[in-house]
Order: sequence, then C-alpha cells, then structure tokens
Amino acid sequence: MRCIRILFVLILPLIALPACASYTKQMMEAAAKGDTKTVQSLLEKGVGASARMKEGGPTALMRAASGGMVDTAEVLLDNGADVNAMTKDGITALRLASNRGATAIVKALLDKAADVNVMDKSDGWTPLMSAANKGHSEIVRMLLDKSADVNVKDKNNDMTALIMATQKEHIDIVRALLSGGADVNARVKVSGYTALMRAAKKGYKDIAEVLLNKDTDINLTDKNGNTALMMAAKKDYKGIVEALLDKRADINIKDKDGYSALMMAVMWGTIDTVQILLGHGADINNKAYDGKTVLMNAIEKGNPEVIRLLKRHGARK
Repeated sequence: MRCIRILFVLILPLIALPACASYTKQMMEAAAKGDTKTVQSLLEKGVGASARMKEGGPTALMRAASGGMVDTAEVLLDNGADVNAMTKDGITALRLASNRGATAIVKALLDKAADVNVMDKSDGWTPLMSAANKGHSEIVRMLLDKSADVNVKDKNNDMTALIMATQKEHIDIVRALLSGGADVNARVKVSGYTALMRAAKKGYKDIAEVLLNKDTDINLTDKNGNTALMMAAKKDYKGIVEALLDKRADINIKDKDGYSALMMAVMWGTIDTVQILLGHGADINNKAYDGKTVLMNAIEKGNPEVIRLLKRHGARK
C-alpha cells in the first residue's frame, strides 16, 4: 500500500503539468483577447495572475496591456499580478500600455506603483519615450506626474523623448516635456542634432518657436558644422529662418566645408530666403574652403534672379 502511495505522489505532478500548461495557455489567450470572464474563471482555478508561458516571456498582464484590454488588466491587477514583471528584453506592461496609448491601463498600472523609468534592454527606451514617440500626450503627462526621467537617453542614438516628439511633430508633447524640465540642447549621438535642428530641417515652425522660447543654444552645430539656420535656409523654410534670425542666430557661421547659410540658400533655396539673409547682414562675399564665393555658387546654380540680386548688393567673384 505504501508503494502505491509513493507511486501516486511521483505520477501526480506529471499528470498535473499538462493541465497547468493548458490553463496557462488559456489564460494568455484570454488576456490578449480581453476575455475577462475566462480570465476570472482561470484565476479561481488557481492560475496565477502573473502567469506566463515561459521564463522571460510576456505575462498575462502584458498581453492585456498590449491589446488595450482595460477590464482584463484591472482584474489581473486586483488579483495580484506583478506590475513590474519584465520580459527577457526588459519590456514591462507599462511600456506596452504607453506605446499602445491605453490611458486607462497606464493609470491602473501607475496606481499600483509601476516603475516609470524601466529601460528595455535592446534600445533603452522607457515608457515616456514610447508615449512621446507615438503622440500619446495624456500618457506623457501622467508619466511626468509620476517623476518619469525626462532627460534619459536611449542606448543606440542618445535620443531623448523631446527629440522623438519633435521629429514626429507632436507639439503638445514638446510643450509638456519642456515644462517637465527637458534639456532643450540634448544631442543625438551620431548626427549631433538637437531638437531645434530637427524642427528646422523638417520645417516645423510652431515647434521651432516653442523651442526658441526656452534656453536654446541657437548656434549649436551638428557633426558637419551645420546650424539650425543653415538647415532651414537650405530647405527654404523662410518662417523658421526669420524666427532664428529674430533670436539673433549667427548668420555667418560656416560648416565644415566653409559654406554659410547664405551660400546654402543660394544653392538650394529661393530668392526670398536669400533676401531675408542679406537683409540681416549675411556676408555676401563669404568664400568656402574650396575657394568658391557666394556669387560663384549662384552662377554655377544658374539662377539669374539671384545673380542680379547678389550683384546689386556688391557680390564679387
């Protein structure tokens, strides 16, 4: 009889394991679909609220957060789901909900003390970065209210949430991040771009003006020596050129090849931008390191209007 009992004890876990795995799989599927009734039933059967199919995989809460399943996420949280559980890549439920734009789930996670500053292991993004990049302004404000690090940089490019929001033209988020203490002069590692340079290059005048109203170093240069003014002049964004000049941008800075904003306007812009720069005192006889002058570049470009304008202002070869 004793042998039978021992055998039963040894065999029982082998019988139970497939059943447990089956229940866990059901839990994951139900959480992803927002099938709250099934989730509740499985919880009552003893499936853990932090269940996952394998070590380092997503939990049921993550599945619910990723899918924006509010009721299911709340049930899991009420039953003790680990709010800060991570995948092997460092992804949390808060990161997934922030990326999704699931405001109600983000609130529920924050109410349970979710860590707002967890960085994933692959690119170093935080929930704030995800929300800023996707344009979820309300979530950005919620995360900032919980002391999210506004100036943390990602692992690959030293990108900040402010630069991400700027390049996606999310002006409300740019304002919120600046109010939260974002470093307006933070740079991207590879290119050396700042948020202002991004706005200038893409033609986002409203964002450029918001950034200019902060303590922006207007004359910072990228790795090639380009300023925000050069970028705006080259793209013929006249409104941004004027806004930068109104804030006393250095009009005669040269890039690594000796080209100034005026030269770039002559080569790639229009006569209007050229006139704006001349009106603000741009050096009409600047010479690049290859020996070419402003007028020589205009002649090479073949724009008669610009050539005549430059000659009227005293341009020399």
